[in-house]
Amino acid sequence: MVREYKKKTEGSRQNLSTSQAMVEAYNSVLSKQMALNGSAKYYGINKKSLLQRVSIEIPVNTHVGRQTAIASLHEAELADYIKVMADWGYAAMA
Repeated sequence: MVREYKKKTEGSRQNLSTSQAMVEAYNSVLSKQMALNGSAKYYGINKKSLLQRVSIEIPVNTHVGRQTAIASLHEAELADYIKVMADWGYAAMA
């Protein structure tokens, strides 16, 4: 066990969401502001994932993780219906 632990927060962007950090890292590499390795380390993302997006194997704004149960368009539509029903006085049933 380490005697004196120092949290590594300097230089990284841990307060950004991973998708937002990926987009910013991608843009910094394409605009040649940073190298790929430095950008991945600075934004705290996986170097290989960034490499795949830069080499256009995977789109930058792709969904990460499991596939959703319903499409985002249908989810937004369902949320609108639930809001309307709440305005009409129907309670949400669990």
